[in-house]
Amino acid sequence: MSKVKRYSDMNIDLKTLYKEIVKELYSDTRLNVVEEKNGELNGATFMSVTATSSSIPKTLKGSLRELTVTITGNKDDFLIELHIGARFSNIETLDNTSSQSEDSAILIVSGGTPELLATDYDMKLKNKIEELVCTQHERLYSGGGRVL
Repeated sequence: MSKVKRYSDMNIDLKTLYKEIVKELYSDTRLNVVEEKNGELNGATFMSVTATSSSIPKTLKGSLRELTVTITGNKDDFLIELHIGARFSNIETLDNTSSQSEDSAILIVSGGTPELLATDYDMKLKNKIEELVCTQHERLYSGGGRVL
């Protein structure tokens, strides 16, 4: 799963935003931050962090494998890219009737305990990043920025 969002006229300190995102990833004990990259790309700021799931998957399909968050641009015009990989996400069933049995198998394997599912974490992290952008925007710029 990949999501790209462009922000314009926000006057955001990208290094501070990046540090807050990395802090969020480190605070989740189910994740291991495995790589951070910082630098410039064609004269624009480039910062990227990759984390992997720290636990053995309890489900057959859909548990989080890895995620990468990348920020590229400058304080007034930047992109945030979120890429999340799920285990066995490319496995599809041959017919629609087996989806219910697949769901049952997932629940049996997981034993009913909460799993770090890629789709759930994708939404959680996307919302947290949006919250961090809004917080940075309110702190640094009281004018009328717009989100594209």
